[in-house]
Amino acid sequence: VAVYRMNLRLFRTTETALAGLRVRAFRHVHDLSAVHQQGDKRGGLVSRFGQAYEERDIGELKRVWPLMPRNVESSYRNVFQSYSRLGWRLQGVDVSMNGDQAEAVVRTSVELRELRSNVATTEGRTYHFRFVRQTTGWAIVAVENRR
Repeated sequence: VAVYRMNLRLFRTTETALAGLRVRAFRHVHDLSAVHQQGDKRGGLVSRFGQAYEERDIGELKRVWPLMPRNVESSYRNVFQSYSRLGWRLQGVDVSMNGDQAEAVVRTSVELRELRSNVATTEGRTYHFRFVRQTTGWAIVAVENRR
C-alpha cells in the first residue's frame, strides 16, 4: 500500500510538472510567433518603402511614413525628378523591438540612373528606420540614410 501511494504521488507530481512545462513551452512558441509576425509587418513596411522609392511614388512613401517632415518630402521629390531610374534591393534587415517601438538597420543596394547624362551608378547604403506601433498597426516615424 505504501509503495502504491508513493507511486501515485510521484505520478501526480510528474504530471503536474509536465503540464506546467507544456504551458510554458506553448507560451514561449506563441510569443516567438508574435514577435516574428510583428517583425514581418515592420519588414513589410521597409519593402513598401523600397517599392515606393523605386516607383518614385511620394504618396505611397507618405502612407508608410505618415510623419515624414516636409523638407524630407521635398528632398525625395527632387531625387525623383533627377533620376530616370531608381532601384532598391534589400540585402539585409536587422530589427530590434522595445514594446511599442522598434528599429531596423537596413542594408540596400541602390541603383541610380541620372536623367540628364543617362549614367547609372550603384551604391551600397545603410538606412536606420524607426517604427512605432499605432492603433492601426506599425508606422515608420523616421528614416536616416547612413550611407
